[in-house]
Amino acid sequence: THYYYRPYASKNIVYLRSMPYDQFTSLINQSDVCLALYYQPKHFPFYFYPMKLIDYLSAGKPIIATKLGSINTLIDNNVNGFVSDNTISNITQTILRLKRNRKLAKTIARNGRAYAITNLSDAHARLKYQTLLQSHL
Repeated sequence: THYYYRPYASKNIVYLRSMPYDQFTSLINQSDVCLALYYQPKHFPFYFYPMKLIDYLSAGKPIIATKLGSINTLIDNNVNGFVSDNTISNITQTILRLKRNRKLAKTIARNGRAYAITNLSDAHARLKYQTLLQSHL
């Protein structure tokens, strides 16, 4: 498998294509901010639950994500990430806010990591599964 990425508009932004997971996580760790921007196509009316958000949260990175589908269940706006309306001005303002306020960026990142550990870890899933099973015995 090849390592695909191609910077388009800026030396500060990298657009990623499909790549092996270990290379994906390496790039996440090199990132200052992670974006998960989507649109809702009319022919695909299902909810979104992008797995990359879990990786971003687990890595402790500030996230800017589209307010769409189940993304709202993962991202608590201004707490563990930022929810965007997908306008260029909103995305740009949020990135600049994080760049200018490193303390805020670190707090958001720390909150995201804590959320991932508390709510998205294997241990948490096992506990929920065990509780569910015990409630039906």
